[in-house]
Amino acid sequence: MSKWLDNQKQSNSNFPKLLQERLKKANPRRKLNAEETKRLNKLESLCEDALEILQEILRYDSSLRIWFDRDISFEVGGDLSADIVSLPRLVTSRSHEKLCDDSRLTSSKVLS
Repeated sequence: MSKWLDNQKQSNSNFPKLLQERLKKANPRRKLNAEETKRLNKLESLCEDALEILQEILRYDSSLRIWFDRDISFEVGGDLSADIVSLPRLVTSRSHEKLCDDSRLTSSKVLS
């Protein structure tokens, strides 16, 4: 019985690794060429700059937080990262990456 339990513990500890390997096999990603790598690095740099500017703006006036589609926390372990998908968007944005709408904004279709 203890041998079986040891095998279960070992397989549970390897589960994330096995899952990652399975995902890599199911969804292989091609290698980026030099131009794509350059563009990706530039995009990440621009996202980092945008987050730094946003942090300064919110430090100056934290009441502006209500205009963004997600909670903004610059703490370690927060949801923000320097990629285009996780950047906060204005609640008035038409982006497909926007997380939520502003309840204060209503369209004329809803009012009719």
